This record gives sequence, structure tokens and C-alpha cells, in this order.
Amino acid sequence: MRLSLAAILAVSLTLLGCGNSVDSPTSTKPTPLASVDTATMTLARGDFCKLVTPSAIKAAAGSPATLLSWTNGGRLDIGEDQEVSQEFGCRWTNGNALASAWVFARAMDSAEAEEALAHTPKGCEQAEGDTFGSPSARWTCRVDGGAGVRLAGLVGDTVLTCEVHGEVADLDQRASNWCSSVLSALATS
Repeated sequence: MRLSLAAILAVSLTLLGCGNSVDSPTSTKPTPLASVDTATMTLARGDFCKLVTPSAIKAAAGSPATLLSWTNGGRLDIGEDQEVSQEFGCRWTNGNALASAWVFARAMDSAEAEEALAHTPKGCEQAEGDTFGSPSARWTCRVDGGAGVRLAGLVGDTVLTCEVHGEVADLDQRASNWCSSVLSALATS
């Protein structure tokens, strides 16, 4: 009887261990953005908000954060404007802190991505620092009196943009970690 119980316990612990390694992305630290290999990566183009780990959201926007999501073809309210979205995206806010990410709904080639990334967003300026994808861009932004960092890059055949805003001294590092976490959540290969 002891042997059977010991065998059952060993198998149970092994199975539990396997389960924990799959179910515990919330406890892992993001890979440094400079170490993320996007050369052969493809990203999911769809509703991805629930794929982003709670720990990544908390690190980027704080807790508790309120989610706003949008999908391709849906209406998106941006301040006083309303536009039809051509992307899938998520935005988590917590007071003045914000973390968002969106992926274009349609496939793009390198020339189209280069053209899209050549336009500096309103209130932003190009900046040096970690990026992802090729081509890619990084901007620092001023929005509603706060600071922000936005990164975008072509990964596979789609452009991913991610950004963080807030009054935090480590904004550059938060942006890099946030983008790394979003890339991990969206990666299909």
C-alpha cells in the first residue's frame, strides 16, 4: 500500500509541476526587449486583451486598472473624436497611469510599415532606446500634462504598437517591459 501511495504521490507532484509551469506566466519577469527575437515571430491578429498577464498590466499601469478594448471595424471614442478601428487593441488605465497595445488587423509588408511608422504621433517626438521589429520606431510623448513612451514595429506581417503613460521615473523601462510582455502574449511562433 505504501508503494502505491508513493507512486500516486510522485505522479501527482509531477503533473502538478507540469501544470504550474504552464499556468504561471503571471510570476515571470519579462524578457528584456533588446533580447526578444522578432525575426521569425508571428503575432496573433485578434482580440488579445485576456492573453496579457495580470502581472504585466500591474507593472505597466498599476492596480486596479480599468480595461477598454476595441476590435477591427468597431467604433473607438478618442476624446472628442470617434473613428472606426482598423486594429485590435487594449488600454488599461489607473488614474494617470496608462498601458495600451494594439495590432493592425490587416497584413502589412515592410514598405507599408515603414510609411506608417514614419509619421510621428501628435504630441510625440522620436527617441532613442530599445525597439522591436523591423522597421521600428520609438517616441516620447506629452499627453494631458503627463509623459509617455510609445514603441511600434513590424513583426511578421503586422505592426504592433505599445505605450505607457504616467508620472513615473522609470517610464522607459516600463515601456520596454510592457512591450516585451505584449509580444510574448501575442506570439504564435
